[in-house]
Amino acid sequence: MEKDIIIKVNYTFEDFVLPIKQKILKSWRTWLVILIASIMLIFNLLHIFKMEIYENRIPIFNMILPITVFIIFPLSFYFKLKSSFKKNFLLQEETTIIYNKLGIKTNSKSVQSFIEWDKIKSIKEYKKYFVLRNISGLDSFLNKSFFNEKSLNY
Repeated sequence: MEKDIIIKVNYTFEDFVLPIKQKILKSWRTWLVILIASIMLIFNLLHIFKMEIYENRIPIFNMILPITVFIIFPLSFYFKLKSSFKKNFLLQEETTIIYNKLGIKTNSKSVQSFIEWDKIKSIKEYKKYFVLRNISGLDSFLNKSFFNEKSLNY
């Protein structure tokens, strides 16, 4: 790396949520729960429209699971993430990240850090972001939209 790559990062809530959302949606377990809740919801709708699926009435569990999966869980998850984003003052500050041949330097109003390249265990590229995993197992997510021609020194 001949020149330093300097990027200025201003995280938005969408930048914060993107990797978390994609990680959840990649899990087969998530899709299994959505499938089961969808089937229950379809049976419930069929029963409501006089297709006698159940003997008497819709079982309580068959009402609770779809409501939980499609309404309660997404709303509570959204508000919890929104709260975490607002409480994390480091995400609210403009951060400058400098990539050079020695490592990665991060500067913001309240934090300065440096990590050498040999402390980075892996770098994975996804469609909209990069994941840098250090040797202690911590992941750092960096949105691709933060990079532009100016920051790449072209």
